[in-house]
Amino acid sequence: MKATQWLNALLFLLVAGIGSQIVLAVSRAQQAAPPPASATGLVVGDTLPALKGSLEEDVPTTIPLVTDAGIATVVYVFHPDCVHCHAVAPEWAEHFSADHNDWPVVQRIAVTNDSVGPAVAYAERFGWNVDVLSVKDLTPADREFSLFSKTPWVFVFDSAGVLRFNGHGRRLGQMIQAIEAL
Repeated sequence: MKATQWLNALLFLLVAGIGSQIVLAVSRAQQAAPPPASATGLVVGDTLPALKGSLEEDVPTTIPLVTDAGIATVVYVFHPDCVHCHAVAPEWAEHFSADHNDWPVVQRIAVTNDSVGPAVAYAERFGWNVDVLSVKDLTPADREFSLFSKTPWVFVFDSAGVLRFNGHGRRLGQMIQAIEAL
């Protein structure tokens, strides 16, 4: 009889423990703040007037994508800790150093959601001859956040700030065709 009472007591404690875990989980879920509203992502045909970030640590910078001078912009998105970026970094280095005289006027910028220091060191390690913009302060509520959620990735904006191409960082040939079509 003692064994049965002991098993009943153990069963009661297990059921009570499970019940308390459920109560705690429900109360924590109710206390958690709702997730931030995410902005609608950018797709080909959408307009973005500028990119905001830092070219130097804690120095806010705005890169205009809408220009009266007819300057298109190519954005190369990377992250120093991304293994896929390591694979395309040498290709990008060759691309950045290539002579593109047949292009229309184009500004090129590498963009990361990492801090400026590690990002610039990464670009220098691979010999990239391009400015590096850190957008580490963007949140999912920022519309341009969707641009920097995938790496390595490339984007082409025309001089009106209209997104004309986006694709994987290995698709440099297609990106170049998009630029030449501007």
